[in-house]
Amino acid sequence: MTIGLRKLMIAGVVLTLIPSAINTATAQLMPRIETQEATAEGSNLMEKIKAELEKPLSLQQLQQMLGVMLENKEEMISAQETFLKEVSTVTGVASSEIIEMMPEIAQANVVKEDLVRQVETMLGTSLTPEQLENIQQADSQMKDTFLGIQEQLASKLSEITGLSVEAIAAMLPKIK
Repeated sequence: MTIGLRKLMIAGVVLTLIPSAINTATAQLMPRIETQEATAEGSNLMEKIKAELEKPLSLQQLQQMLGVMLENKEEMISAQETFLKEVSTVTGVASSEIIEMMPEIAQANVVKEDLVRQVETMLGTSLTPEQLENIQQADSQMKDTFLGIQEQLASKLSEITGLSVEAIAAMLPKIK
C-alpha cells in the first residue's frame, strides 16, 4: 500500500504529511512542517522557532504543534467560506469561480483589489460602490478572524515551546 503526500495550509504554514519511518508497519503519519513564503524575504516558522530556541524541537513538541495548527483549520476554512459566499452573493459569481481567483486556503493576505479586478473582468462591468463596500466588509471580517486565529496559535505555540507569545507572533505572516 502506498500512502501519498498530503499538503495542508494553516495560518500560512504548509504541513506536508509523510509516512513515518519510525513505525512503517502502522503507517503512522509524522509531520514535516514547512512554511510558505509569507514576506518578500520568505519565512520559515519552524526554522525561526528552532533558531530562537537554539536547539531542535522534540518529536513531542512537533506533534503538539501539529495538533494546535490542525485545531485552527476549521475556523480558517469557515472564515474563508463565509467570505466566498458573501462575494458570490454580492457579485453573482459562483463561489467555485471566486475560489479559483484566491490564494490557497488560509493564506491571510487576500489581495482584494486583484480579486475585484478579476470579478469585474469576468462580469464585463465594474462593481457598484455598494458591492465594493460589501466585499470590503467581508474581507475585513475574514482578516479579523485570521488575526484571532494567529493570536490563539501564538499563545499555544508559546506554551509548547516556552518562547514568548510576542516572539511567536513576530514570526507569523503579517495580515494586512
